[in-house]
Amino acid sequence: MEWSGIFCQCSLVHYSRTTLMMLADEKDLDGYDSFLNRSPPPSLETSTSRQLQMVGSDRLMVVPPDETSAAYGTSAGIGVERQLSTMGAQEKLEAIKSWGCSTYKVVRQALAEKMGKSARTVDSGVEAKIDSLRSLQHQYSQLLALSRTLLGQLRPVQQTQMKLADQFATLADVEPHIRTDYLNNAQLLREFAANGEKLLAALKFFSSNINTLCNTTIEDTMLTVRHFEMARLEYDAYRNDLEELKQMTVRPLDFASKLLEAEQQYAKHQAKYEQLRSDVEIKMQLLAENKVKVMKKQLLLFQNTVAAYFCGNREALEMGLKQFSIATVRTAGFPTTTTTTLPQQPQ
Repeated sequence: MEWSGIFCQCSLVHYSRTTLMMLADEKDLDGYDSFLNRSPPPSLETSTSRQLQMVGSDRLMVVPPDETSAAYGTSAGIGVERQLSTMGAQEKLEAIKSWGCSTYKVVRQALAEKMGKSARTVDSGVEAKIDSLRSLQHQYSQLLALSRTLLGQLRPVQQTQMKLADQFATLADVEPHIRTDYLNNAQLLREFAANGEKLLAALKFFSSNINTLCNTTIEDTMLTVRHFEMARLEYDAYRNDLEELKQMTVRPLDFASKLLEAEQQYAKHQAKYEQLRSDVEIKMQLLAENKVKVMKKQLLLFQNTVAAYFCGNREALEMGLKQFSIATVRTAGFPTTTTTTLPQQPQ
């Protein structure tokens, strides 16, 4: 009977998640998947749980016992086996039931919210900031993509200038009567290529720092946001359970114990939700300050180097590179760039 209940519960979780995926939009699934795809507690990695560990996802997979160590790492497998030796079968069953129950509650809450059958906790101030941050990350992703495109387009131009300069120099030896004209053009193109080498170094440095800002600094804050959103979902699930329990007209004999447990779970998830809300606000404030400092420097670099390049001002180009500790290296006749990235701003 124990195992029948567990399999039934896990099947409900899998069915609910499939339904949720059909109802939820892409933005919501980013958050829901982070919860639904989580693995059971480490104590559940037994030969039995290996048949259940993928129920929370789109796949139901059976992993043979001899492949578990390879999947989780040898040291992790040894640690799990040692932990299992100290656990009883009943404890493992209770852990599976607890995990399945928690997952089911969250999926049920998400479905109820999607269908408009359940109220959700709304913090308009924090949610507006989160939406703004998502939009900002998207805009920076576009900026990063375009700067990389520009870098990719200018590099072959600079290399072609070098090859064309070499060809002019070769023709100067072949046609002595216009040797001076060929050499003048070769020298002009070499100067353009040298300036292009410096511009490429500056653009590479710019793209590298935008990438760090977008995919490391902002993404770190977005990870905390996703944790906060899942904590809100868990909090609402247990809050609604407590409200439903209090509104029961026919109460079972163990009502007092169930009410006490529901109140404890509610208090636990409320504290988690409030703590993560505070973490999100602090991280977004630090991110805003850090972003302004970083972008002021990067925009100054971009403006100075691009303007100096198109004006043919080599001295201004070199000054801009020196200001940001950017070095250029010439290898095998063709220029390449090496950048020394400034230390990342504290988050």
